[in-house]
Amino acid sequence: MKYIFFIIPLFALLLASGCAHKQATPKVTKIIKHLDLSKINYPKEVGSYTLFSKEKIKNNDNAIMIRYVDYKHAKAFMDCYIYPQGRETNITTHYQDFLSGLNFMLKKGEFKKLTTLKEDKVSLDQNTTALRTLFEMQNKNVAYYSTLYLAPLEDHYFKVRLSNPLTSDFPSSDLGEKDVKELFKNLRFNP
Repeated sequence: MKYIFFIIPLFALLLASGCAHKQATPKVTKIIKHLDLSKINYPKEVGSYTLFSKEKIKNNDNAIMIRYVDYKHAKAFMDCYIYPQGRETNITTHYQDFLSGLNFMLKKGEFKKLTTLKEDKVSLDQNTTALRTLFEMQNKNVAYYSTLYLAPLEDHYFKVRLSNPLTSDFPSSDLGEKDVKELFKNLRFNP
């Protein structure tokens, strides 16, 4: 009972400081435009990958996914996600948030295995550097390599995930870099 006199003022102080912080937060003035698939130019083929599907991301009108499949390797695919940067324009922070999301999915049991094998940066063109990570993953008894590329593209994020069968030669390859560069070069927004 004697602790209640300490807890009530502490709770009131925390509540008041939270309200003060909320009032001091600046309003976001940037308007996020809805992406329109018909206004995005994207290639029908990228290297050995062929366009398979394109769709808006469920529960997010501002994001789209374009999927390419390598028909020579039936389990290999390349997913390109495009979405506005919005409030967060720091790509390193966005990348760390993405990695946290993957680890959360691992804890929830959506992956049986998630191991980071390599993290580096690659140039997609003379002005753009992408963060790249190679993962070894296992999902529903299927083991595969997944390579993530994340870079800015105009006022959007360009995120590509290549998933490949678990073969010994993939980690020594270019990790799909040539195909991602080609996609980045040929993907553009129409006014």
